Amino acid sequence: MASRLKLISTGHSWGDNNTGNAAEFHEDTHHIRINGANAFAQYNWWDCNPNPQGCQPQNGTWYFNRAGWCPGTIAQWFDFNMTQYIGQGPLEMRYIFDEDYIDFCSPSNPNCVSGVTCPDCNDPSANPVLDVWANLVTFSNQPTEGVTGVNDLPLTDPQTVQILPNPTDGKFRIEFRNNLEVVQLSIRNTEGREISQMQFSGIAAGDTKDMDLGDAPSGVYFLNVHTEQGVFMKKIIRK
Repeated sequence: MASRLKLISTGHSWGDNNTGNAAEFHEDTHHIRINGANAFAQYNWWDCNPNPQGCQPQNGTWYFNRAGWCPGTIAQWFDFNMTQYIGQGPLEMRYIFDEDYIDFCSPSNPNCVSGVTCPDCNDPSANPVLDVWANLVTFSNQPTEGVTGVNDLPLTDPQTVQILPNPTDGKFRIEFRNNLEVVQLSIRNTEGREISQMQFSGIAAGDTKDMDLGDAPSGVYFLNVHTEQGVFMKKIIRK
């Protein structure tokens, strides 16, 4: 199974009331951070002279290079290979704006001084804005129906559930540490295919449930746990 991160971002706002004509005319490199470490660099700059698509004449300063886009054309896409990170357990992804840039005209910057660092610290109308869109696209030789993605439930403490034994010969017991109203469990392989699923209600702390990987081969599997307290994932190793 292969996965790619498709990302696009465009800078907007410029002028004397933000530092360095950001973000529309500021040359930046942003980063995609995975599990706390920089994984990909996004050099978000495009030469606009001559303008793409023959989009001339235009009024204003349209010939200048831009942060991620040029007038009259679609903003450029960035394509990052995520395959090495898939199947390695939960991922935390963050988009990190260029860490070298500081806007000394932002009203939220305590070092902003009107008439010194910029004309007016209390005027947010020209503060830089970077719009970011992204999709994670997965390719597989196997059907991936039912694979779940990001949801809006909070992450909860993975110690809510214990898997015993782990590694396992296929059969294992799930022990619950909290009182839970509803629990949905699913087991998937590294390709995202569902091996089994179960749902329980009225779980009390200390309750246990037996599960079985059946004839699934040796390897790594993932237990996805959904409760009213949040969601998390645990790794299962079949010997």
